[in-house]
Amino acid sequence: MNKNDLISNVASAANMSKGDAAEAVEATLNSISSE
Repeated sequence: MNKNDLISNVASAANMSKGDAAEAVEATLNSISSE
């Protein structure tokens, strides 16, 4: 699974737009990588 697949899955599971899901995924990944 790549990042685009993850964004699509998050958008579908959370019933949100892909743009909103992309922001959520980016924020999550940035938070993890900054720790």
